[in-house]
Amino acid sequence: MTLDNKDVALSVIHFLKQAVASKQVSEDYSESMDVAIDCIADAFEVNKHDDAKVVKDKLQGKSLVDILNGKSVAASEEKSGSASSSTVVDADTKAKADAAKVEGNRAMSARNFDEAIAKYTEAIELDGTNVVYYSNRAAAYSSASQHEKAVADAEKAISMDATFSKAYSRLGLAKYALGDAKGAMESYKKGLDVEGDNKSEAMKKGYETAKRRVEEELEKSMGGSDSVASRETESNASGSATGSGTGSGAGAGAGGMPDFSSMFGGQGGGMPSLSDMLSNPQMMQAAQEMMSNPQALQGLMNNPAVRNMAQNMGIDPSNMPDISSIMNNPMLQNMFGGQGNRDGQGIRKFGVARYRHSAAVSGSPHNFKAINSFIMFSRAILRFTHSARHVRFNSTTRNQGRPSGFTDTLFGKTAIFTGGSLLGAYLYEQDSNRKNEKQDSSTDSIAPSTLPLSMLDPPKYASDSELEEAVDKIRNVVKASDSVQPVVDNSSEQRKSHSDTYFNTVHPMNQDQAPKYVVFPGSTEEVSEVLKICNEYRVPVVATSGMSSLEGHFIATRGGITIDISRMAEIVKLNKEDLDITVQAGVGWEELADYLSEHNLLFSSDPGPGATISGICATNASGTNASRYGECYKNVLSLTVVLPDGSIVKTKQRPRKSSAGYNLNSLFVGSEGTLGIITEATLRLHVKPAVESVAVVPFKTIKDAATAVGEIVRAGVELNAIEMLDTNMMKCINKSGATSRQWSENPTLFLKMGAANKDSMKSLVDHVSQITKANGSQEFQFATDDDEKTELWSARKVALWSTIDQGKEENKDAQLWTTDAAVPISNLPQFLEETVAELNQSGLDNTLVAHIGDGNAHSFIVYSREQHQLVEDLVHNMIRRALRYEGTCTGEHGVGLGKRDFLLEEIGDTPVDLMRRIKLSIDPNRIMNPDKIFRIDPNDITAEVHTK
Repeated sequence: MTLDNKDVALSVIHFLKQAVASKQVSEDYSESMDVAIDCIADAFEVNKHDDAKVVKDKLQGKSLVDILNGKSVAASEEKSGSASSSTVVDADTKAKADAAKVEGNRAMSARNFDEAIAKYTEAIELDGTNVVYYSNRAAAYSSASQHEKAVADAEKAISMDATFSKAYSRLGLAKYALGDAKGAMESYKKGLDVEGDNKSEAMKKGYETAKRRVEEELEKSMGGSDSVASRETESNASGSATGSGTGSGAGAGAGGMPDFSSMFGGQGGGMPSLSDMLSNPQMMQAAQEMMSNPQALQGLMNNPAVRNMAQNMGIDPSNMPDISSIMNNPMLQNMFGGQGNRDGQGIRKFGVARYRHSAAVSGSPHNFKAINSFIMFSRAILRFTHSARHVRFNSTTRNQGRPSGFTDTLFGKTAIFTGGSLLGAYLYEQDSNRKNEKQDSSTDSIAPSTLPLSMLDPPKYASDSELEEAVDKIRNVVKASDSVQPVVDNSSEQRKSHSDTYFNTVHPMNQDQAPKYVVFPGSTEEVSEVLKICNEYRVPVVATSGMSSLEGHFIATRGGITIDISRMAEIVKLNKEDLDITVQAGVGWEELADYLSEHNLLFSSDPGPGATISGICATNASGTNASRYGECYKNVLSLTVVLPDGSIVKTKQRPRKSSAGYNLNSLFVGSEGTLGIITEATLRLHVKPAVESVAVVPFKTIKDAATAVGEIVRAGVELNAIEMLDTNMMKCINKSGATSRQWSENPTLFLKMGAANKDSMKSLVDHVSQITKANGSQEFQFATDDDEKTELWSARKVALWSTIDQGKEENKDAQLWTTDAAVPISNLPQFLEETVAELNQSGLDNTLVAHIGDGNAHSFIVYSREQHQLVEDLVHNMIRRALRYEGTCTGEHGVGLGKRDFLLEEIGDTPVDLMRRIKLSIDPNRIMNPDKIFRIDPNDITAEVHTK
């Protein structure tokens, strides 16, 4: 091991950082330690953040103490990733512990947090020296909402290894969830310091989230001063991350004089809190003595500098209060404890009670100014002494930079504080007189819909007894049915079937994430009555019918009830002349397609089997017809929606076009049941082509196939459907034997073409075949009759089932992950090529099908439970790749629970905040399909699990 001077300097810096982080030195000296670190870094011309890298790369994980104690490199390597401990763990035990950890990681990936906790605990019991086990268990505890235990584990991990950055992330997450935003910010800041120049995105995001929360809380308490709040937050984070001190021992100020901030109870360089100042006996005694010296105070009030400060605070200097009149103010006497009262109780009572009432509750900037005025005066002198103290650090003599004059005396400091307090009392009294003329603003009156997520209170839902009371009322409003018995059902079978399916990519975290009751209403009016009751009792509601969605849309994350509208499946009216139809929302699209086919009509959306109109509208689903006829929202003329309070809304009449008011159709289409329950829809219909045929066109590469589609679209050719199946899918179909023929095992386009007559069809076929041939098609198979048309399209119809059959054949317990993303058509060739390449390199069975005409691709991945993390990474890579190519995280499946974070990545915080505001304005109790699309609970933070 060869070290140069810079390495030694960085190892010393690392030692000092660890000493501060582990509290081996008094906090009084932490600022001095920071100065020492800066001095060492400057003297040896090193980056102080490179210390962890040197310890890892040059010292092989050993600390400076280890080196001086002569510990061997081998010993250090053996302890890599573990805490220093006298406990010796043999290799077999370590292997068992690591295996338990791996099982815990799998349980975390499957969101089985109780099992994960048990497995990490098992690992710790086997090997209590490994810091990773405590860190991972902290993450599991956070995910299970056991945040206090998460804090304990994270702190244990840090005590074992102060350089293990993930432990700080775990600690920040847990503290944030417990409402300690400042503590979370400090933890993340320490983690960033430990990471040095290689700061992780997760740590930075955690720090910024906590910092925003602290700023919001500070801004709220400071009457809306966001710039000051930001400065104060940065100061707090900096002081907390490195430890605050006085630089020359407690109570020492610039040049060795008493430190004003120390007298207030704050630490050097940090603004003291109001409660610290009001609770300091020295300050209270000095302030009360100043009360007996009105001449000095009047001089202070007439001091030009003080008058200038007052003007900056919004006080008219020409109307400065007269000291003699204020001194006799009973409120002020009480504020300073009354005559002869020297225990400070009066001012504390004023400071705490009056401050909380006037600033925290009413939110009035005038009231806050009254209480905060002396803090603003004090801040000026604090900054002055803080600056002077740092001048001392850079001086060659102890007293260089010592401030002088009025502010250098205890009397001067106390005068500024007391004068500020008097001005505060004066302003408070002035503001009190305004209250009879002007209504006080109140944060309590601020609608939740205007608040950011971090400032919302967690939603409050019905207790078990309240739920039972609500259900009793629901039984009285939902009429019995011959088709469904009972109409209010809490059987385990119904509860389970309405909480999860095989096709879900997101599964319930525990048995509580299932509805307590399933309700089957038979009409819009019954849905309305049910929602009125649920809103009154704050019962969470999930609406469903087909349960064919994939991203956890119908998981009852908050328990409550599920409203199943499958009974509401009537076709209300077909307006054939106007090409529209009104249906109840429980109608299945396949049943609707069969009905419309009898009238030579079709509806645009044809998604997966089992989907109903309610779900199609709620997720804006489409299917193979979308490239010609458009997505769902383009084909909805009107909706009937029941809002959370039971109000029934009909969004529009039946005209094909309207510019009357907001487009409420587009508000509810794609809202995933978070705004209300769609019970009826009027849909735009299309006439089926007089002549229709199918073509099958294989290509050598998937990039060639996608490029050909781009050429077709840009040529203005309208095809009824443009689908693509990749090589793996074609092989899968051949192996399944589900069709009557064998197919070319290459990326293949399946084209549906429609025309008014046979001549037009021939021209269309010729045009399309020329385009595909120019882009490398291997052949162009065109159906000449209805039987051949059915045969050629059959491969597309069996694609999904062929994938499932193959997976089950290899492993009867095989899981299926289905996801989708969409990109602009010009970016499609590169996106598909990269996605398929990564999927094939994974070694997992996978297939890909695309509604390629509108840039929407779906991947089907077969995997075992042990491969969950691998498939999750593949899916996330696919989605992020789509975003890089200016696409979307979902083309038609919806966001649900599974893609909430990707929605944020796609469009950013501000649009998502706008969506949340809309929801909260319609659903202030947050009962409708909670937690879907975006978070509605400030405590809903997903913990990441990292393996090592």
